[in-house]
Amino acid sequence: MLHHLRRPHFSLTVPGAPLHSSRSQAFLINDDLKPFPPSLRTWGALNYLGFWIADGFNLSSMMIASTAVAAGLSWWQAWLAVWIGYGITAVVIAAQARTGAAYHIGFPVLARSAWGVYGSVWPVLNRVVLAVVWFAFQSWVGGECTKLVLRSLSPSWGNASAQLSGTTRNDFLSFFIFWLLQFPTTWVSPQKIKHLFTAKAVAMPIAALGLFGWTVGLAGGLGPVVHQKATVSGSTLGWGFVVAVFSQLSNMVTLACNEPDFARLARKRSDVMLPQLLSIPLVFSITSLIGILVSSSSTVLFDGATTWNPLDILSGLLDRDPYNSSTRAGVFFIAAAFIIAQMGTNVAANSLSAGSDLTALLPRYITIKRGQILCALISLCICPWYFASSSSSFTSYLSAYSVLLAPILGVIMCDSYALRRGKIDVPSLYQSHGAARYARGFNWRAYAAYLIGCALNLPGFVAAVSPTLGANVPMGLVRVYQMAFFTGSLSSALCYILFNQLSPVEGGVSVKEKGWYELKEEDTVDFDGTPFAFVQSYVQGDVMEDVEQRSRSASADGDMGEKSEVDKGEGADSPKPQVTVTPFEATSK
Repeated sequence: MLHHLRRPHFSLTVPGAPLHSSRSQAFLINDDLKPFPPSLRTWGALNYLGFWIADGFNLSSMMIASTAVAAGLSWWQAWLAVWIGYGITAVVIAAQARTGAAYHIGFPVLARSAWGVYGSVWPVLNRVVLAVVWFAFQSWVGGECTKLVLRSLSPSWGNASAQLSGTTRNDFLSFFIFWLLQFPTTWVSPQKIKHLFTAKAVAMPIAALGLFGWTVGLAGGLGPVVHQKATVSGSTLGWGFVVAVFSQLSNMVTLACNEPDFARLARKRSDVMLPQLLSIPLVFSITSLIGILVSSSSTVLFDGATTWNPLDILSGLLDRDPYNSSTRAGVFFIAAAFIIAQMGTNVAANSLSAGSDLTALLPRYITIKRGQILCALISLCICPWYFASSSSSFTSYLSAYSVLLAPILGVIMCDSYALRRGKIDVPSLYQSHGAARYARGFNWRAYAAYLIGCALNLPGFVAAVSPTLGANVPMGLVRVYQMAFFTGSLSSALCYILFNQLSPVEGGVSVKEKGWYELKEEDTVDFDGTPFAFVQSYVQGDVMEDVEQRSRSASADGDMGEKSEVDKGEGADSPKPQVTVTPFEATSK
């Protein structure tokens, strides 16, 4: 009790965080950052299949596919772009998942291998900021669903209300109501949140198919819808198709980065491979097809005006006959299902990711749950309604994701596959003086490659978000930006390989060398249910060594004052911990 009175900040510390370590060491570990033990590896192949079924049926995917129709593509051209985009995405996600499933570490810890134990702060911080912004946007979409539910119950809710910072009072209240409904999901652990995904996996497909059948029926069947031709041609059509492909990739770049946070839950490595390779393109393509056909139906319903947002279509149906009981009932049930879907999407793609990443920034004080709560609170301060103002601003926002995250993903995947060949030195990722320290904890090679990847897309990004500033940007650079995921990730990966060949790092493999050195599945070591005991012995050894050095310094200075807490009681007479490290052996498969 007296100890907590003297040091009140310890009451905020989280389990597994070393209390008496140096500041640098305390930055590196807590229970949420440690590799998951077998008791927490509860996800099998069916869980990952169900996860993507639940995540794939979401409003954002329907909106993104619909923007291609709004840009002038025919329905089948837009759908082909979806298949290509999500096919590439599935390969990237499965590859990123492999490392997380092999070593049971999340994205923040994996990033240390390439960026350094302290240099990883930058990619993690980028991911946190974007996760919070995306959480706010998805919450706004959930608020729009809530507004439709309220309008179906009380048509007067849709009447004009007072303006409030770029939106209306009723719109903001709807957003806040959804935020309140969603907030309790931040208290649920990652292992138990699968029940929400199950509810979403049931509700969202039924609602999406219901909306599809309803709008197509009102439009006079599929005939008028599927016979609509592209409204653009030539290079405009070609680049519109390219933008549509990379919009799908941009939509998934955040989940691709954070895939290890989910893959670490896998019972075995094969659970994250085939289920994801098959389910991602299939599920997202079905969802996108519904969005495409619903958007195409709106062209018939609303006198030639293509509506890319499914929620605007529901709102338009209410506007046509706000007191029709059948219309109100249909909108109510579809919008209510969308609310459940938005909660599931937000938790899976943003809340858990932000919580996991915030844990890595302040591991002594933040757990995944605390990080999720912070994410939810910060999202209230953002104005997400600006992102959904038009299809062009929505796609520009998605491309901004790729500008920042694609180079990060390129560096991390290149480090895991090309430089390490699957061999991740896990103990060093929790050490302040291990191989992942590089130069004072930062790997300049990763930063240089990242900056080059970002620089390639920056001029085009400026032209997209500010036509005035970007008026003189060459069209070639705009085209490079339109492929931001590809150009950013590939250029950063190639530069990272080059820099590592010019200045090799410890544990790296030459590009000329053949072999795959990933730790074999049967060689993964666990002791007494605690994951990677050699990691803990490494960390604990660092902690005790630091304490002993400070004690010796105090004695040398003639400090005869009160002993520190670690020198008192049983700890003073107990034997020093034996630091035994089980090394990783390079084993070719």
